[in-house]
Amino acid sequence: MEIKGSGLLSQEDFTVTGTAMVTDVAITYLGYVNADTGVIEETGHPLDGKAVKDTILIYPKGSGSTVAPYVLMGLIYTGVGPKAIINRDVCPLTLPACSLLDLPYGHGFETDPCIAINDGDQIEMKRVDGVVTISVLQRV
Repeated sequence: MEIKGSGLLSQEDFTVTGTAMVTDVAITYLGYVNADTGVIEETGHPLDGKAVKDTILIYPKGSGSTVAPYVLMGLIYTGVGPKAIINRDVCPLTLPACSLLDLPYGHGFETDPCIAINDGDQIEMKRVDGVVTISVLQRV
């Protein structure tokens, strides 16, 4: 399976492979993602108790305040953040951190990645000339 979307103008082409961590529920970084460990700590959230470290994190968009990009930047900077982020919709709470720290980012896909990709799938995310393509390499 392969789906296409958009990348950030601020980023160069990239290829990243890894394990998808997928939810169809927004992620609130401030207060619900442990800034020291990168573990989601939100009771009732589908990813509660899971660490985002080294995953390709897929979620609809972020939620919460404008402090969220700083929390995400801290996770990335300290090495407990995801290796890439995919949002269904462009997210003003996620995009700044990805742009500033050059974390691979994709959005606006032709098919909803929160539904098309399973949590735990092995995927490849590639940006070529502004187009981001997600390919499922192995299903769980």
